[in-house]
Amino acid sequence: MKELAAIIAALLSLNTCQKDETVTAYGGMGSWQLSKVSNTQVQQNIVLQLGAHGDVSVITPCTVMTARQIAPYPWFQLDDVREYSRNCPPTSVDTRAVSTIRRATLVEVVGDVLILSTDNDFDLEFSRRN
Repeated sequence: MKELAAIIAALLSLNTCQKDETVTAYGGMGSWQLSKVSNTQVQQNIVLQLGAHGDVSVITPCTVMTARQIAPYPWFQLDDVREYSRNCPPTSVDTRAVSTIRRATLVEVVGDVLILSTDNDFDLEFSRRN
């Protein structure tokens, strides 16, 4: 019985020792300001935050979305997505940005630029916030 308990404990510890393979391990951790949607400048304040353990937040003037990023870099996949309203009706830019982030399948980090892409070549470009 002690051997079985030792084996189970060893297997459970493997999960806690796994290296982070998401975008946060490849320069993506931090706060990002949306700057372009398919090469068109965006003036609205939309922030993407990528934290430890795959935590993701998207903050727009009227919407907050939280999720977990579960795919290894360069892929992007959100799980456990939750959206909350912020005392105002979402604008079309809010809705489109959040919807596109939810549909994104690829992520690329190059210096202070992060790009999320969808399967239909729709890109969101973010700049690192200081």
